[in-house]
Amino acid sequence: MENKDCCQQDPLKKMLDDMRRRWNLEDLENLALHYVGDNFDLFSEQNQFAMLPIQLRENVLQRVLLFRCLGYNSNPEMFPELLKALPQLLSPRTRRVNLDGFLSFCSKDKAAAVIQVFGWIVRLAPNVEELSLRRFGIRVLPVGSLLQPLSQMKKLRKMQLKACSFRFCDLSKLCGDLPSLQVVSVGALQHLERDLGDGSEHERNLQNLRVLEKIRWRRRHRTLLATVAPHLDCIAACY
Repeated sequence: MENKDCCQQDPLKKMLDDMRRRWNLEDLENLALHYVGDNFDLFSEQNQFAMLPIQLRENVLQRVLLFRCLGYNSNPEMFPELLKALPQLLSPRTRRVNLDGFLSFCSKDKAAAVIQVFGWIVRLAPNVEELSLRRFGIRVLPVGSLLQPLSQMKKLRKMQLKACSFRFCDLSKLCGDLPSLQVVSVGALQHLERDLGDGSEHERNLQNLRVLEKIRWRRRHRTLLATVAPHLDCIAACY
């Protein structure tokens, strides 16, 4: 019986060994990515993304986040499918989330979509270290409703939210809630001069921050901020 089992296993072992010789891991991964991409709608409709191996799922997520709705190939009708797929693809392995391309498919009510996605990140991808939202159409997104989910992203090191406008005291408190946060880019800082004069907690809140960027700075605001937050290595304009 034992010899028979060994004989039965030999063809399978031979096939696997042959595949290993002909295909390296990167080739097999690319093949799987192409297959998932060609059958994206099917995977999404049947909630099959969560069944993928976690590393492959992360690679699919990063590919999906790179999609853009531009030019003659624009298809905003894809957005519901992309939105449905996102919570299936986020995982504890996810470290980077760039929403610029993803939100280019959303033609209306982007603020609601951002709030929903941030909630998923908190719940499903607690180890995210880099978060980016640099474009939001022609207007800047007020960040008030995003502060609560942002404050729960405890592993965040780099936050590029140039599409968002913060009140300075809110940003200061957020930095205090996120001790790993070192790099911040925002579209605008409101009431900076007024808030800087309101209390001494800003130096404590900003003690781990190294880079703070926004689209435009006034010279006196840079000087004030450098005084209140001496640990900052760079106060720069972002473009």
